[in-house]
Amino acid sequence: MCLECSRDNGSCITCKAGLYGDTCSRSCSEGCATDVTGVISCNRFTGNCNAGRCKDGFYNLQCTDRCSSFCQGATCSFELGYCAPCDMGWYGQKCDAVCSPNCKNNNCVNTRTFCSEGCADGFYGSDCSLSCNNNCVNKACNVTTAACTFGCQGSMYYGPTCNSACNANCLRGICSRAGYCLSGCNVGFFGDQCQLTCQSSSKCNDGTCGRVSGICDDCQVSPPSVNCPSAVCPAGFAGDACTTPCPSRLCLFNRCDRYSPNHCTVCPQGSYGSFCSMTCPNCKSGCNQNTGVCDDGCKDGWYGQTCNQQCRSECASCERNSGECVTCIAGRWGLNCQQSCSAFCQMTVEQGVNMLYCDKTTGACRQGVCQVGYWRADCTQACHTNCLTDNNGNSVCEILDGRCTFGCKDTFYGTVCNETCSIRCKNRMCKNYANNCDLGCADGYYGDSCSGTCSSHCGGDKKCFANNGTCTQGCELSYYTPRCDTPCANTCLDGTCDATGGCPDCKRSPVGLNCRVQQCTPGYYGTTCESRCPGAQCINNMCNRQNGQCDNGCNTNYHGSYCTEICQCYAGGTERCEQADGSCKCRTGWTGKLCDKFCNEGCLGSQCTQDGTCLNGCKPGYYGSDCSGTCDNCVGRNCSGSTGVCTNGCVAGYYSNMCNLACPAECEECGSAGTCTKCKDTHYGLPACNLPCSDNCVVTSSGRVCNEISGTCLGDCKAGFFGAQCQTVCSMQCATVSCDRGSGACTPCKTGYRGANCTATCSGNCKPGNNGRTCGQLNGFCDNGCNTGFYWVDCVLTCPTNCANKQCDANGLCTGCTEGYYGSTCANQCSGCFELQCSSVNGDCKTKCVAGKYGTKCISNCLETCNDSTCDQTTGKCEAKVTYPTLPPAASTADDEGLSTGAIISITAGCFGALVIIIVFAFCCFYQMRRAEDAKSEIHIPEDILERLSHKGYTPQVSARDLHSQYSTSLPNPNYNLDGDDETDFVLF
Repeated sequence: MCLECSRDNGSCITCKAGLYGDTCSRSCSEGCATDVTGVISCNRFTGNCNAGRCKDGFYNLQCTDRCSSFCQGATCSFELGYCAPCDMGWYGQKCDAVCSPNCKNNNCVNTRTFCSEGCADGFYGSDCSLSCNNNCVNKACNVTTAACTFGCQGSMYYGPTCNSACNANCLRGICSRAGYCLSGCNVGFFGDQCQLTCQSSSKCNDGTCGRVSGICDDCQVSPPSVNCPSAVCPAGFAGDACTTPCPSRLCLFNRCDRYSPNHCTVCPQGSYGSFCSMTCPNCKSGCNQNTGVCDDGCKDGWYGQTCNQQCRSECASCERNSGECVTCIAGRWGLNCQQSCSAFCQMTVEQGVNMLYCDKTTGACRQGVCQVGYWRADCTQACHTNCLTDNNGNSVCEILDGRCTFGCKDTFYGTVCNETCSIRCKNRMCKNYANNCDLGCADGYYGDSCSGTCSSHCGGDKKCFANNGTCTQGCELSYYTPRCDTPCANTCLDGTCDATGGCPDCKRSPVGLNCRVQQCTPGYYGTTCESRCPGAQCINNMCNRQNGQCDNGCNTNYHGSYCTEICQCYAGGTERCEQADGSCKCRTGWTGKLCDKFCNEGCLGSQCTQDGTCLNGCKPGYYGSDCSGTCDNCVGRNCSGSTGVCTNGCVAGYYSNMCNLACPAECEECGSAGTCTKCKDTHYGLPACNLPCSDNCVVTSSGRVCNEISGTCLGDCKAGFFGAQCQTVCSMQCATVSCDRGSGACTPCKTGYRGANCTATCSGNCKPGNNGRTCGQLNGFCDNGCNTGFYWVDCVLTCPTNCANKQCDANGLCTGCTEGYYGSTCANQCSGCFELQCSSVNGDCKTKCVAGKYGTKCISNCLETCNDSTCDQTTGKCEAKVTYPTLPPAASTADDEGLSTGAIISITAGCFGALVIIIVFAFCCFYQMRRAEDAKSEIHIPEDILERLSHKGYTPQVSARDLHSQYSTSLPNPNYNLDGDDETDFVLF
């Protein structure tokens, strides 16, 4: 890739054509134009095209960016890509922005909505952003007023903008631009717009009536024709023969309906009804005879169809149907008279009291006078600070337009002294107008209004006299006249001329040396005209005879002493290209170094300097030295042309001295610092207004949803919500959707729920009533009792397990016990009773005890000494004696004499053993007999009695079975009371 590389490290020193970079590995842009050798080459380090230009369609130093495809000719300036003009429908320095489709022929300049040919059909407005009414013929309307140009579609609409449909009662539905029904009215209607209904008492048989009067024309002849439904009876009579007296004397003119005598034809003003017996005192001028609805509205202070409702306190009078204020009381204005008149209005004295009045719609002060220092109809605008002040230091201005009463401070002028005097004025002092200079003109300007600029060809200090523009130090070479604004027509060889524009030496005889006594052939110069002019673009191909320079100027698009350099000016906006330096002199309406830009649309007269500064100031609605700023958000688009400060305040929704800051989106109105002074109807949280009202608020008739400070809903909550902001959901268990706004309480609850808010549940053990409810809403008590197996006021306790059929009373006491249990809660088991049969009340066994038990409840054990462990079931005495064993008979021997010694020893030992056994047995028998005797005087206390005694605090000192006779007289502690069954069971034997 290298064309030449370093001998030391092999790095590239030069690259082959078309390549660049440290290693010559990058290709030059394809957009580079070829150099003088016909190849594409670029700077090795930057990639910038060496040719210093791009192929058509590319731009920037490396020719990598493409010109906009919407540049005419697809070519653009080398470095920045600027082009002009643009293809139709595009604008911008690079022709890369799309014109608004609302522009006629899709054509614009400078800005998207600066439509150069006006608006396309169907649109209007300063920026063609508004649509004409669809009811306009061809949808064409005035670009300023939106009035339909060719009338309304099919004559079916009327009004300037055709926004109102012809009355439905117009015959064929057509009307004039003013709404007059052109073809008459449908049957049954009359009036200019057929807006009135023919009355049954006055229309013809065919349903028609007079267009103007509303009365059947056929009834206006005498006698009435057949089409007249009735003739008029004499006053006071009705009926077929007009012989029946009218029953009411209150009818107007004493006339009643011919065929319905009980109905007055017309009532006197202020009365209505069949007999005109009812009055409508609050109507302005009478009411409908049948309904009492006021015909022409209500007297001040009343509204409603019958004017029977009083207006709100802020209203002096209000709208007939809605009650909205029509006029306000003193000090109030606005739709509902909720806004206060400006405190800077001049007071009106009524009966010695200062009263404040202003226009209801605009807030304009009634007296038309403001307090000192304020103006505008509503006295809300302070006089401009540039106004001269009165003796008290107050800026004073006129109420209607803010005009400074005593004039403006130095360097300011204008209606409200908000404009700065022209720089053309000396010390920038002027009066009434920007160029009405009090002290004369600043250096470089002249004329009555200093509108003239001293010629750039004045000699010396370039100054001129202020009264006529005459150069104070003469002219530059080749120019003459007092203002040095005319090139010499025939200069001397040294470029000078006299006061007539000619060379003095040429007027002498003989001719002087400085005279051009002869001219060379076009295209040549020199003493003998031997040399060709250096450039071929001199005007008329004539160049200076001495030096070959183009003294008479260059042909169009060339400049330089020899006219060899091409001008870069944009031809469409250039008046001339200066020969000396190629600078562009712009035509009126153009600006920029190359005269390729329009003066901003805000320039008055479309005149501006080369740098874009507007010569004549700005049009209304624009500001800045180049009038590029707009004051769209100022009231009336009125602002200072120099600073952009709004003179009449801001339109709704904006603030700051230039009204260029939008109020927060949630503000209806905001103050000078952007702080909300009124929230939108759907928001609250002044001054931020950043909190939305709850969606659960019901919108009030005024449109306001919630308090703009607290967010409290002004109306009711939507069904299903409660609380100040209606953000809490009513219990889902409320029988109805709604609940109390404050507490959320609801009545009644759904079945199975209780509590003020129905959030608690009834016990599932409650019996339902006839209405399906199972418990009381407030206390939760089961009003209809409990289901089987449960008890207590709320049925949450389970009946004892051994209750018969699981049934118990409200206190949990069983109504009966299952077999084998007894007691109030059936907690005791009668396990000693035969087959577990006992009384459920006291536990007494019904039949007998099981073996080994005795007593009424069979819970005492028989003595162990009783045979078979059985005893008397009442006394506990043993019922059978013990059977003692007998000794076995002595063994006999066949032959006593024949015993051996061993046998004798064995017999002796056996006898001794038998003796021991007998003695032991005898002792046992004796002991048993003694015990039997002692049993006769022994006390036996059943086990259950001993258990009950122990519960009462008595602890026996002997065994449970052997409490002997020493205690038979009395118990050790007489305070151990026995009652009921205890007394019965405690028996002494």
